[in-house]
This record gives sequence, structure tokens and C-alpha cells, in this order.
Amino acid sequence: MPIYEREEKWSRLPALHEVLFAALPSDDAAGRLAILAEIGRLSQEKLADEEGAFAAAVRAYRLAPTDADVRARLESTAARAGAWDRLANAYMARLTEAEHDERVALRRRVAAIAGENLGDVERAVAQLRDIVTEDPGDIEAIESL
Repeated sequence: MPIYEREEKWSRLPALHEVLFAALPSDDAAGRLAILAEIGRLSQEKLADEEGAFAAAVRAYRLAPTDADVRARLESTAARAGAWDRLANAYMARLTEAEHDERVALRRRVAAIAGENLGDVERAVAQLRDIVTEDPGDIEAIESL
């Protein structure tokens, strides 16, 4: 990799990192997250590939959905790539595995994305209603409706 970096052959590095990713044991979450972060960084900073950066961030989110740094990277790459619908879909895919508090937070975020970034009021309202169904005392969701 140092040769590619020295010669600024940036386009070759993501594929090389993918090989390293595939060689890691599946239980090496930290190693996998580090490689995905590097793929995202290269995609964004060296290749001006916002879609590639977002794709790496989604993969990292699937590995560590409760990691705050991973979520922040996912959010920022989605914003730069204009990938709001895919961001909402990534959060929706997580709902079945999430615990109550995380599920409510994800639904709240999807509602915000739908209303603010996608202009999809029906989707936003559906998420808020699902929050109220799950937690009838959620004042924030009730007031948002």
C-alpha cells in the first residue's frame, strides 16, 4: 500500500483494502471497522466518490449499529451523497434487531429524514405513529403528530 500511496494510485487502494477486509476473521469487528473507515476516507478524500464513502459507511453500520462514531460517519456520508432514502432504509433494516430505546430513536430519525430531507410526510407520520403504538406515553412523538 505505501507504494500506491507514494505514487498516488488512489483508485487501486479500495480494492486492496477489500482484500484485507475479506482476509480478516469475521469476529474481528475492530479490524473490519478500521478497514471500512479507510475505504470511506479514500473514497471521499482521494477519489471524490461520495457514493463509495456512503457504501463503506453502511457496511460499517451493519457491523456496529450502536457505535456512535459509525453512526456519525453514516449520517455525514449520507448527507454528502444525498443518500437520504438509503440512510432511512438502513435504519429501518435495523429495527427488527434493535432494543426498545434504539428502535424508538431509529424511528424518530427516520421520521425526521422523511419529513426534512425527503419531503415524505406520510412516511414521517407512519414512523411517529409506530413510536406511539410502541410507547403510548411518548410525548415528543405525540406532539410531532
